[in-house]
This record gives sequence, C-alpha cells and structure tokens, in this order.
Amino acid sequence: MKDVIEQPLSRSTFEALSKRQGAHAVSIYMPMYKGGKEQNEGLGQAKLKACIKEAYKYLEAYQLPEKELKEYLKPIEELVFNREVWRNPAEGLAIFLDKEHGMNFFLLPISFEPEVYVASHFYMQPLFELFSDDEVYYYLALSQDYVRLYEGSNYSFKEVADIHMMPTSLEDVVGVDFKEKRLQVRSGHSAHKV
Repeated sequence: MKDVIEQPLSRSTFEALSKRQGAHAVSIYMPMYKGGKEQNEGLGQAKLKACIKEAYKYLEAYQLPEKELKEYLKPIEELVFNREVWRNPAEGLAIFLDKEHGMNFFLLPISFEPEVYVASHFYMQPLFELFSDDEVYYYLALSQDYVRLYEGSNYSFKEVADIHMMPTSLEDVVGVDFKEKRLQVRSGHSAHKV
C-alpha cells in the first residue's frame, strides 16, 4: 500500500493521474465523516465498504473472474482497516486504482458526495475545485509582544518559519522607551467631598 498523500495534491500529480489510460480504472470519492460521533460509529469505513461493493458490481459487468476481481480490489479493502487513515480523517477521500500502477489515495480538504466510477481512465472532475483560484496570500499578525507572518491558500494556512529579517516585537521597532511615550487620559470631572 502506498503512503497517504495529503493536501496539497500537486498539480503535477493531478495531471499524471488524469493522463493514465487502462481498462478497469476505478475512481472513488467519498466524505470521511470527521465528526467525533461519526468517527466512533465508523461511518467512513462503512461508506467505503459500500463504495467497494459498487465498484465490484461495475467490474462484474466486464465479466472478470471473481478471484481476479477480489484480488484487484484488495488494496482498497485494506484501506478500510488502516487505522492511520481513519484516526485523523480529512474532509474527503479520493482513491484511484488501476492494474499498472496500483492504488493511490488522497486525504483532501474538500468533502465529496459518494461516487464510484469504473472506466478506461480516472474520473478527475471532483478535484478541479482544488486548483481553481488557489492563490497564495500572506497574513501579518502584529501585537505589542510579537510579530508573525503566515502564508495561506484555499486549503492551507501556516506560519512562515524563516522571518529572521522581521522584528519580533514592537520594542525592536521603536526602541526601549516606547512604554514611556503612551498617552495618559484624564477625565474632565473632578471629585467633590461633601
């Protein structure tokens, strides 16, 4: 079984998958049911089992021998019992299986309606959303105690680790006497003793 490939799914991997041709290519998309209750009830695994049964029916239409069908779908069936995949689920799961390259699967930040396709190529349309308007932006967080720079996109948000050129506090920018230069506000009312 190949390692889990987490988001971001690179454009080059997407393009490579979309170019693969071969009989009986299986594409499965499904939600992973991230909620605690859903996870405890194993809804994701149950949905994957249902998708495997559907793929089996599609492959039976090609009149493949039963033993060959079971062997072909075995990597996906093993995924049902892979604890690492279900311990920290993503929003959605995409699985691609073909005879030449085996299985690839991706934990992705978008949820999918359950779909199963068997054709001479992989069905890639549900993944288009990952590559539309995926521009990188930066977010600068400032406070009196720290300065942080973050890099974000549609599907990720992380602190930029190498910000050695940036000051780390307001004191670094304006000097040590900045606290003494604060405004003092006084009320215009005076207290009266009776």
